[in-house]
Amino acid sequence: MTKISREKLIQDIRQLNDILEDAHPDPYINGGGKIAYHRRLQELIQQLPVGGLTKEEFFFHINPFIAKLEDAHTRLLIDKELQDKENPGGIPLYFIPIEEILIVSAVVQKEDLQLIGAKLVAVEGIAFIALIDRMKNLRGFDNLSNLLGHLGRFGMLYYQNSLRKLIPEWSNDSNITITLALSDGSEKELQMKPIAGIQYPLLTNANATSLPNSDKSLTYNFLDTTKKIACLKIDDMITFREAHELFLEIGLTEFHEVLRKVYKKYNEGELPEELPELIKGLPAATEIFTSLFKDMKKSSTEYFIVDVSNCRGGQDYIILFLLYFIIGFEKAVKLIQGRSDVLKLSRTLADSVKDGLDLEKIDYYKQVPLIIGDYYFGNDKTFSLCKDDTKQKDGYSNSMKQMPSFHKEFSKREFESYYTPKKIIVLSSDITHSSGFDLMLNLKHIGAVTVGVPSGQSGNCFGNIRQYELQHSKIKGQVATRLFIAFPDQPITHLTLKPDFELTYDLAFKYYFDKQSTLLYTLDLIEEKKI
Repeated sequence: MTKISREKLIQDIRQLNDILEDAHPDPYINGGGKIAYHRRLQELIQQLPVGGLTKEEFFFHINPFIAKLEDAHTRLLIDKELQDKENPGGIPLYFIPIEEILIVSAVVQKEDLQLIGAKLVAVEGIAFIALIDRMKNLRGFDNLSNLLGHLGRFGMLYYQNSLRKLIPEWSNDSNITITLALSDGSEKELQMKPIAGIQYPLLTNANATSLPNSDKSLTYNFLDTTKKIACLKIDDMITFREAHELFLEIGLTEFHEVLRKVYKKYNEGELPEELPELIKGLPAATEIFTSLFKDMKKSSTEYFIVDVSNCRGGQDYIILFLLYFIIGFEKAVKLIQGRSDVLKLSRTLADSVKDGLDLEKIDYYKQVPLIIGDYYFGNDKTFSLCKDDTKQKDGYSNSMKQMPSFHKEFSKREFESYYTPKKIIVLSSDITHSSGFDLMLNLKHIGAVTVGVPSGQSGNCFGNIRQYELQHSKIKGQVATRLFIAFPDQPITHLTLKPDFELTYDLAFKYYFDKQSTLLYTLDLIEEKKI
């Protein structure tokens, strides 16, 4: 690959720093303060070789600098040039976290199926605990569950280029030494060959269940013939129609490519040229929720399972929509407002929307004339100038007008507080993140119980991302613009919320490491009347 000159790479690093210091609420807090941050920045520049770096080399050069922010939302985006899914070149096993360990969940070759459920002990003689410590310098994280997910599920061990950064001692391309603790308790050292030409999906234990497993991102099913158990599956919060109606209205352009991809998933034929026509081709959360709650009320559904175990987040108004059907708009808004957040009023944020930031419209502007670079504390429950919840509720009401698919229902209030099941259950995993985590947290506040693996997000964390592209390397990334505070009486970083009923290794073993083990465990809990 062509090398980018040192001078241009320095310009990209300066651009990256400008974005982080402009947009991020506090890029210094987890890395030793502002002086330590700038010491690392200058070391980053100093260590650039005279001859420059390729795009891939530069990606891995700056990635540890961002990792030091210890923020899962602020990261570089890996593109296809840096991860060859067909020829990953790393460990030919797929690991997922459970009980603060990594287990084999899927394999590349049929002869390795007996390894499913095995625990990772070491790679190239490097103990698992040491791998975790190394990961902290290579990837931003919110908590241990999040860190383990990126080590296993999201590819640090799976792709050769990232594996080499994790384990520079690995020098033999033809094989890699893996130590596993098998499900029978024995330990086994294997010499595994990185596989090329991988076929997907990867191999798992034969699915022992006949439970619904739709490939749609937003769907629901009933899990029994009497319709007493409903399951709503939300795999992401960015592919529903209302989100893109809002993006179009405020002029947020960075999700246009997502819109085109999602349209193809749900529609045949050529893509319409006009954005409004593309948006009409997406499923509307309002329509799906209306159908779901009508069905549940008709059948007197008792158990409502909300599966966000595969949800990494997205546009969080879908949380308000769902709560609207259960407890009504006003109560939903009050519930959502229970969590504080602090927004950095940055040039990056202003440039991301078509009309910029009108600071004079901020509720306490007359008391504190704000400028770009200030912080908006209007959603901070501890800030003395922000005690008027009425204005905030009005803000939510006005936002509904920007999403016609929901506003059509909102203006009539036909299905508001339509049905509340006897018990709400939320399924989580290390993937559950951002708005997926927020949905789980809000449902928990109205009495829901949680089942599964601890979420990969902390209740106190950074979020609300904006994307960017570095000028010369063309590396893309995202930066957080808000600090969210769900638990003000607890430390800001790395808080892990344990599920009410955690999926343990022994339970996963009981269900033969089925990919729907959490759901199977939930159904058993219902059957045993423990929920």
